[in-house]
Order: sequence, then C-alpha cells, then structure tokens
Amino acid sequence: MLLLDIAVGGVVPLTARELRILKSNHSYLVQFLKIDDDNVLTRMCENGCLTKDQASYLAAKSLSAERNRKLMDIMKRRSLRCYRQFIGCLQQSRYTCNINAAQILEHGEGMTPTHFTSFEFNSFVSRTQAVQDFKIVSSLNTWFINVIFRFPVS
Repeated sequence: MLLLDIAVGGVVPLTARELRILKSNHSYLVQFLKIDDDNVLTRMCENGCLTKDQASYLAAKSLSAERNRKLMDIMKRRSLRCYRQFIGCLQQSRYTCNINAAQILEHGEGMTPTHFTSFEFNSFVSRTQAVQDFKIVSSLNTWFINVIFRFPVS
C-alpha cells in the first residue's frame, strides 16, 4: 500500500515513529530550536516543507517558544518527506542546538543531557529545579494553611 501511495504521487504521512519522536522531545524542541535568525524557515519554504503563509505566520510570532511550538504543530501534520527535509534544514544550521535537534529527530533518541551544550544544560536544569522548588513550596503552603484552619490559635 505504501509503495502504491508513493507511485501515484500520494503524500505519505508521518509514521508512529516520527510522531513519537516529536512528542517525546517536544519540550526540548520548543525551548531550544533557533529558527528565527538562522534562515531555517527560508530553507523550509525553498524545500516545500512550509508554505510562504506558514513561514510568515511563524515569523510573526514574537516569542521563540511560541514560534517553535507552532512549528512543531505544523510538522506533526506534514508528510514524511517534509519531516526529513526539516531535519536537513536543521543540519545546515550554524547553531549547535539545531544540529542536536536534527540528530534527535533523525535517530529517534530521547533528549538526554549529552545533547545539551553546557549553557543549554544549565538553563534546563535551573528551570527544572525552579519548577520542583515551586511544587515543594506550594505543597508546604497548602499544608501550613490546612494546619492553621484545623487548629486555630485562640
């Protein structure tokens, strides 16, 4: 069936493997891709991965994370050919984080600290620690409020 789709010019959608790779690495891709100042969008348009409207829509996003999140949403709905060309566009990048992302998308590796540059790793760790600290403080605050209301001071 797959060969028939390709032979008649059909578009082959992403397989479960590629969708799983995008999903499992979504946080890393949203946080660390640099597509705004590296001509990634331009190369994607030239290769037919994105339409000019999609590229303009992404370029108009003011926050990098928002732009990357929308790009990931678009890539989930694109063809297998576009996914592979997206990887090629990232491999041509001058940024290590984009080259790392291309390697992850191509080989299906989960995000591990070995893929981070030292700056990215420190940033990721500090953000993760901040989230964990917030959860601890939040649970302590909840506990403290419960104690106060259960045992009012007279």
